[in-house]
Amino acid sequence: MNEETKTGLFAGVAVLLLVAAILSQPSAPVQNTDGAGELLFEKFEDVSRVAKIEMAVFNSDSGKHSRIEVERSQDGAWRITSKDGYPADLDSQLRNATTLLFDLKKLRVETQERKQHEDFGVVEPKEDEVKSGDEGVGRLVKYLDEDGEEIAALIIGNKVEKEQDSMTAAAEPGEIFYARLPGNDSVVSTRIEHDSAITTDFTDWIETSLLNRAGFSYSAPSLKQVGLAGLLPRGTDGFPTNSFYFTQDSDATPKWVGKGFAFENYEEIDVSNVDMLAGVFGNVKILNAVKGSPELAKLKVDQLATNELVPSALPEELLKNESIESVETFLGVMGDNGFLGQLGRRLFWLNGRTVLSMNDGVEVVLHFGERSRADEESGFPAGKYLTARAHFNKTLLKEPEAPALEGNGTKPGSNLDKLKRAAAQNNPEYQEAVEEYEKKVAAGERQAVALDGRLKGWLFIVSDSDYNKMRLLETNEPLRDQFVKNRTITASQILVGHMEANAEIKRTKAEAMTRAGEALAKAKAADANFTALVTEYSDDNATKAKGGDIGSFDYPRIAQSHGPGLATAAFDLEVNATSPVLEGNQGFYILRRTK
Repeated sequence: MNEETKTGLFAGVAVLLLVAAILSQPSAPVQNTDGAGELLFEKFEDVSRVAKIEMAVFNSDSGKHSRIEVERSQDGAWRITSKDGYPADLDSQLRNATTLLFDLKKLRVETQERKQHEDFGVVEPKEDEVKSGDEGVGRLVKYLDEDGEEIAALIIGNKVEKEQDSMTAAAEPGEIFYARLPGNDSVVSTRIEHDSAITTDFTDWIETSLLNRAGFSYSAPSLKQVGLAGLLPRGTDGFPTNSFYFTQDSDATPKWVGKGFAFENYEEIDVSNVDMLAGVFGNVKILNAVKGSPELAKLKVDQLATNELVPSALPEELLKNESIESVETFLGVMGDNGFLGQLGRRLFWLNGRTVLSMNDGVEVVLHFGERSRADEESGFPAGKYLTARAHFNKTLLKEPEAPALEGNGTKPGSNLDKLKRAAAQNNPEYQEAVEEYEKKVAAGERQAVALDGRLKGWLFIVSDSDYNKMRLLETNEPLRDQFVKNRTITASQILVGHMEANAEIKRTKAEAMTRAGEALAKAKAADANFTALVTEYSDDNATKAKGGDIGSFDYPRIAQSHGPGLATAAFDLEVNATSPVLEGNQGFYILRRTK
């Protein structure tokens, strides 16, 4: 074979190999601009027609399918029907989700070959066909009208990484994606705005704040009172009898007043810790929600707010014989999720309650539970649980005081109520106050009903952190110690020593008592100069040079240095008051409180 023949043969082989290589490559996209600018859904002219949204997503890493169905109910409210009708109340998500497929235009046809669907990421996420490890699966969005008729459906695939040619319009919102209609092999490119609205995550559709919803806005300054019950150590038989309340008055000092436990004279509320607790509830986030049994939504809120016993909250209709089975189901669900405890025949809320009383009269009641293991059959996940209810408590609003009657309005046989009403009718200022009060009552009632409508009947799952903060479990301190602290006061002293307390002093105890009495008499005189008396009478050189000032101290410090009896007496003093002669560790003292 000569060289020319060899060269020709090799050249022929090279051509064949090149052709084979080309044929083995995936087909290049068939791109054309036919129909560019046409609407993908020509008959979808009115967004208000959308009455139901379905979305399906496949996670190739986990091999899990997820779906969500959101439907508009007859009252106009949107509910997550795939989540037992939980309110879909995140307005921004609803707005973006209902307009996602509206006015979509075809930019270009990318291919019409089914085998390329995976390359463009537009494989339909069908549960019976797509399995773990499959790639190129798209996200399905479908709209239906009130009659269940399909308005639009689209499988949205990969994002176009590099926008080219006439596809790009820098000023237009959104990004370009590959997409196709279910049942149609053609893959097109289209510009989609708010593709983040394609989500099957429950929390992406809801207002995750537990209390900032339905027009209600929780804030610590708007809290009038927070009540805690069943969170303190149990009684001797284990029954939760302890409860206490903190009432807020921002114009007072201190702004929080506590009830429910006794204060020693040297103790006070730790305002910063109460402030911290009050601020917790506005930040609690819902991670999940499970529909409770129907009885949960029927419980009497006034009893939930005031009574530890569960049966007290059951309405009369549920206490009839024919309702016993449903009540037992309710108690079983609540017991399984850690809400209930039982001692003898007493059934109580095991983890206590928290009552948040607002200045506008809205009152929220929280109860707590916990589940260590998920129950797939019943649909209850493991986690920290709570229930929440709201009602209107009229006593939280201050009612206007009727004007006083002039003269003798209580003559024998007169009707005092009629006289009061007559006096009130003739008082424009009182009438104006009454009208304002009635407006506040009506507004509070409406708000309580709206908020309760979003809360009742659901078991909410929250984070461990939020749960522990609400239940005051973040520290091992006794609960009382978290809210009570030692007061600090400032005082000056005259110390009259004696040889029994200080060997360097040659004065007898009796002489010291007499000398201290003499100093006290002068200290109580109207024109007394306590600093001068310190110089004249005090044996404490350390404080003598400072006019007797012993600085600021709390009870433990003064009890250790001067003795418990004297410490107690010191905290009984008002500011600028002078104590009687007090016997302490170093002799006889006279104290004057300065702050």
